[in-house]
Amino acid sequence: MALYNESLVRRMKDILDLGDTGTYRHDLKYQNRGKNGRPFILPDKIIEILSRIRGVFNASFRSLESYMRIFQEILGIPGISYASIFRRIRRNKVPEIMNPSSSVAVDSTGFKSTMRGNCISNKWAKERKGWIKLHVSADTERIMSYRIFITRENSHDATQFGKLITGSEHRVFADKAYDSRSIFNLLRNNGSASMNMGRDGQWRYISQALSG
Repeated sequence: MALYNESLVRRMKDILDLGDTGTYRHDLKYQNRGKNGRPFILPDKIIEILSRIRGVFNASFRSLESYMRIFQEILGIPGISYASIFRRIRRNKVPEIMNPSSSVAVDSTGFKSTMRGNCISNKWAKERKGWIKLHVSADTERIMSYRIFITRENSHDATQFGKLITGSEHRVFADKAYDSRSIFNLLRNNGSASMNMGRDGQWRYISQALSG
């Protein structure tokens, strides 16, 4: 329980990291260099903070304007309207909310997407329908989901592996469905050191797996 509570504290610290606010004047000057038309009032890094708040708390754009007024009072950052926040967030690429993890677990599972009974499906359906597959990677240090993708039920686990990692992982936990040379090559190129395969809990070091 203590580990889980600490993971929540660290999670919120990453989401509301205000470290970039100290250099906003320098960032703003750089971003406005060579810009045509009206200059920006705030740099993209401040808008990214608002994007994180909106993504995690589902905050409205008017609520984000309230956050900016608080930042203005405490940190001296200029405030902008909710309409400007809306345009800037829509135009900017959504940032990663959390810092990359060094240790993740990868797995997938299938579940029904309809309420149709199996007896009806077996009698009348020519092929099984109503199933989808959920592919998930979880941060083993923060104890939280990392990346999530949904595919058709016939999508093999290993085909989605590259989407579930960022390239910063040093350790990866996965079952034997991910035991393939292409995955080990990917991990080696990313600099990963080891991968835990299957229920036996045996670590397979990338260099040994590729030489075997």
